[in-house]
Amino acid sequence: MEIEREEGKAKATVGKKTKLVRVKQGFIDSLLARPRKPFVLPPEPSNKIRPDMRERIKAAMATTAALMKKIRDEEEDILEQYRTKGFAMAEVEISTDEDTEVEA
Repeated sequence: MEIEREEGKAKATVGKKTKLVRVKQGFIDSLLARPRKPFVLPPEPSNKIRPDMRERIKAAMATTAALMKKIRDEEEDILEQYRTKGFAMAEVEISTDEDTEVEA
């Protein structure tokens, strides 16, 4: 991350970086309390729907399924870390923008 100094303050440039943080126990407890059901894809859209709309629905369903898989994988990773180490760490994305000022 580049920093510009200006009258005792530093401005962060636009960008994203990641940070490793400890997962809060309350979140882990909520994951443990929920039953882990497999994600089931909904059925294909009906042939009675216009072809262009059917393709849009299929694309939206594929995007949703990918997002659900990513979330499920992250939650499973957190639970696995908790079972093996007694705590879990997760990588979070921190975005910065040009208007953010940091005291130097």
